[in-house]
Amino acid sequence: MMSVTSWTRAWVAVLLGAVFAYLMLSSQAAAATTVTPATSGAPADTSSGGAPRELRRVPASPRIVGGSTVDIAQYPWQAALVLDENFGTNDFEGQFCGGTFITARIIQTAAHCVFDSDPDQPSQNGGVDPGGDGTDFLDPNDVNIVGGRTTLDDGETGTVGAGELNVQAVYFATSFDPTTLENDLAWIVTTAVHSQTNIAVAGAGETEFWDTNSPTQVSGWGTTSFGGSASNQLKAATVPVISDTDMADPLVYGGEFFPGSMLGAGVLAGGTDACQGDSGGPLVGPSTDYPGTPSAVRLVGVVSFGIGCAGQNKPGVYARIAEFDIQGAVDEIEAAEGTGDGGSVVGAGGLTPAPNGPGQSVIRPAPPPPSPGTAPPSPPGTVQTGERAAAIKKCKKKFKGKAKAKKRKKCIKKAKRLPV
Repeated sequence: MMSVTSWTRAWVAVLLGAVFAYLMLSSQAAAATTVTPATSGAPADTSSGGAPRELRRVPASPRIVGGSTVDIAQYPWQAALVLDENFGTNDFEGQFCGGTFITARIIQTAAHCVFDSDPDQPSQNGGVDPGGDGTDFLDPNDVNIVGGRTTLDDGETGTVGAGELNVQAVYFATSFDPTTLENDLAWIVTTAVHSQTNIAVAGAGETEFWDTNSPTQVSGWGTTSFGGSASNQLKAATVPVISDTDMADPLVYGGEFFPGSMLGAGVLAGGTDACQGDSGGPLVGPSTDYPGTPSAVRLVGVVSFGIGCAGQNKPGVYARIAEFDIQGAVDEIEAAEGTGDGGSVVGAGGLTPAPNGPGQSVIRPAPPPPSPGTAPPSPPGTVQTGERAAAIKKCKKKFKGKAKAKKRKKCIKKAKRLPV
């Protein structure tokens, strides 16, 4: 027969086990939550005083600079986020961000495209938000998705144009930081299945698609210079991946670059970049089968921000999607929205990355020229003989006193030209 003490110990053990199990389940549930609906339940953005996210720094909504016009057949995964036709704009006028088709009903984009971008701006409009939730988060009825077009306003019908889809829901990464733009990832769920080509995110064994000097490509509709007029035609540019060390260099982005969630790509010398208008668009790593097989690429980044466009030492910054739990995010969204299981969105090998391009270096200012009459500094590692110091000492000894100050000064000036 079990004693009272034994019973007490047994119940304590059971109770502690139950508490431990509860805590484990709770922590697992919390860890599994990777996405947040862009609704009134989302946290308020206080980083910019309520200003629309597209006004933050100069970064938001980049477009392609230094690229070339391409056909959508080469980039069939490319999507455009456009204002709903109720705002009185066509798809070219209303395009504000880019996106990527990753499942039959989910488009990958950037969090800052949806976080503070409600065109109704209820926070500045007395809370008026027709069909929305009264916040500055983008509402599903404010945006449509366009795919399958080289020219944005091609195929307009007056209502929903050809290749255009209505939106059911909008989500962004729970870990998104609107101040630093870390984890700048969001997802748009359409009301119907699209007919475009999906691409996979680079998998754990496919890091060669986005290692340093990989010839990644960025695409979208945009201007050819910062502040310039937009393009109605799809453009693309090759922007090599830049090392995390160079991106974090004080001459580049310094402490604004967070390698855990950001990826750099562009030309450090300037001239080619993403620029205003295509945030949320794809950065892809091509394989040796591309462009013969248009889908033979991997999604490695999402256009996030930059300072200016195509400037020296200011390449584009992209959300590092290949190291985010993208499958977990998509699974959560599919379960919440009842879209059905779209399968894996992560690559599983089978493609050979295109060969890397030449390396790049941070552009550093030239050292100032030496002062007139001063010998140039000795190269690093040069053995100092003490010749210069000995000559100066001799001048001081030979020409002592005020009477010989002029000769002493002339002697020292001549001595300073000698090797160290």
